[in-house]
Amino acid sequence: MVFVDLVLGAPQDWAVQATALRLRAALDATARRRQPRALAQLEELTTAPLRAEPPVRARVTAFAWGLRSLPSRREVSLEYGRALAGLGSLADSVRAFREAGAEEEAAIALSALGEKEQALAIVREALADPGSATPGLYCTLGDLTGDEEHFRSALQLAGGRHFRAALALGASATRRRAWAEAEEHLKIALLLRPHSAPVWLHLAMCMMQAEPPRESEAVDALRRALSLEPDDVQSWALLGSTLLEMPGREAEARSALGRASELLPTDPTLAGRHVRACCATNDLENAKKTIGRAHALGLTLPKSAIHRVYQALGGSGDGERSASATLSGSGALSADAQKLATAAALASERRLDNGDGADTLGR
Repeated sequence: MVFVDLVLGAPQDWAVQATALRLRAALDATARRRQPRALAQLEELTTAPLRAEPPVRARVTAFAWGLRSLPSRREVSLEYGRALAGLGSLADSVRAFREAGAEEEAAIALSALGEKEQALAIVREALADPGSATPGLYCTLGDLTGDEEHFRSALQLAGGRHFRAALALGASATRRRAWAEAEEHLKIALLLRPHSAPVWLHLAMCMMQAEPPRESEAVDALRRALSLEPDDVQSWALLGSTLLEMPGREAEARSALGRASELLPTDPTLAGRHVRACCATNDLENAKKTIGRAHALGLTLPKSAIHRVYQALGGSGDGERSASATLSGSGALSADAQKLATAAALASERRLDNGDGADTLGR
């Protein structure tokens, strides 16, 4: 940035100035405080080719000397439009995109403005010319119409290798619960962008829905997703829930569900699942902490989680009402167990009073 400022502060050559101005505009666009200056600089660059100065000879000389990084007017208009869109000036960005011939981005901006019919007209007009048809235009048409056939056209035009089209087809197949088809498209998307954590997560979901479920592969996919986005609650929750159904993996499940519950402490189902995993590994201390946190937040845990704690403490009887009555208990339990029992009883009573005891993630 210092070098660019020095170059701009000592104007000697138009070509160097234009290149430096474009670089500074790109840097300014990344900082909210300097975004207005970035817009002004890009606007200056879009109008510069229309002026008589510098003469054509200077521009040709600059190109001959190797300054081939000089932006074309189309490139600058495109950057200008993106900067305007980033600031929320969508109407102005549409004009910049149309000037740059970026019909796809103009249609997306129009759609965001609620001008769907105008956006459709732009895309269809562009696609009417076979020479201007692109996979991106077909994807935009698919987004506007909701017709997945347009995404298939995009994938075909791209030779079967287009991330946006593959991802859209995978999402569409998931909504139809066509898990094998969804998995096929998601794998294509991962070939193109292997570092996309959400795609790994959705691939794991497809694997869990296969017949029979492929838990080990799903766990590997989820660990890959978490290596890319370590704080994704959904990935931690699905990993823990998957491991909890795999014999001998309860300790791993407890760790994963504990992390998910830490990231989203207000979710009672996650807390209940963590309690279940703790009971499966005889970790009553962590079960106590989770129930205590849930109680402090005013959450009502699933009755099945409360009953497991009751059983882990040596309780007997059938039903959560029996658990609630016994856990409000006598001095026969240890001090720690009494604390756990009290928290469990309170949570269980609240749950019973609400009349809602379903454990949506399973028993």
